[in-house]
Amino acid sequence: MENHVFANQSATIYTAYYLTQILIHRPFIRPPSHPLPNDGLQGHAHTTDDTLCPALDVCTNAAKSCARIVEKQLQRGLSNIPNLISVAHICAAILLVNVWNLKAEEKAKSAEDVKPPLAQTIEVLMNDVYIFMRALEGVGSRWESGTVYL
Repeated sequence: MENHVFANQSATIYTAYYLTQILIHRPFIRPPSHPLPNDGLQGHAHTTDDTLCPALDVCTNAAKSCARIVEKQLQRGLSNIPNLISVAHICAAILLVNVWNLKAEEKAKSAEDVKPPLAQTIEVLMNDVYIFMRALEGVGSRWESGTVYL
């Protein structure tokens, strides 16, 4: 987009939309070892692997979309810093939860060796986390909540 003002406004609206998606679906993410309550159906006990994915997938896809937006904004110049800080913190946390779940899944399935290693997927997610870290480092000198401590 040629007009930087409209591009920044559009980025703010889209990140707010994706952040809202994350905030709505985040309570439904369960840890891998947490069983779901029995719904009263006999013989239809749900496993967490089958039902964990929808909420976590929605949140992860929204966080990845925010990473693309923030990446473009880093090239153009950052604006609406308070929105950027909240988006970066929440999206990075969601991506790290997904990495944590993938590593737990990889560890649990290492004995079976059914699926190929998830290292490539984890690397892609970590690259998105690094985008958010770069954005926070860029605003950390003026905004204390944007400071990244390593």
